[in-house]
Amino acid sequence: LKECPWDEVFDQILPVYMERARVEYFLGEYDLAEIHLDYLLERIADPVERANIFQLKVTINNHLGRYLKVVRILKESLAELGLELPLDEQQLMQEVSNLKGLLVLQERGVKAEGPVTHLDINARQAILKLLYVGGMGLHHTSDVLMRWAALQIILCSGVESISGVKAIGCVSYGRMLIISGEIEKGLQ
Repeated sequence: LKECPWDEVFDQILPVYMERARVEYFLGEYDLAEIHLDYLLERIADPVERANIFQLKVTINNHLGRYLKVVRILKESLAELGLELPLDEQQLMQEVSNLKGLLVLQERGVKAEGPVTHLDINARQAILKLLYVGGMGLHHTSDVLMRWAALQIILCSGVESISGVKAIGCVSYGRMLIISGEIEKGLQ
């Protein structure tokens, strides 16, 4: 298939390489799995299709405890989908504060424009999956990053009222509040 024109065999190559990468991951051949995923990333331009590939890269690197690499992968993949992951501490704190304000408005039933509101449903769902899968890497890197991710999950899933996903975001956010000493807020 490699010798054939990419546009003619894309529908066959994508699932084959994704499955190869999954098999290599299950066999413990993590670097080989990433090579297959990188091969696909070099050839696919659509951010939503790339998000599925990035999800597996995140899973592999979470498994290996490469949390800083997970954050770099998330930053790249989320940016492609239209959501910036702030890594500067001051910018991150400001973003968390802004997201808290949006959450208060959302809880009051006020329609507020969040960072992903303008994106189509496929991009929002890809963002939710990336944040969910990448949560371990974010949590092990920074409590504030995890709080940012939990707020993004709550706000992004609230657009579609995806209750199961929103519940995960709420639990994660509550845990992060409890860890930071805001026990009463966390329990709410």
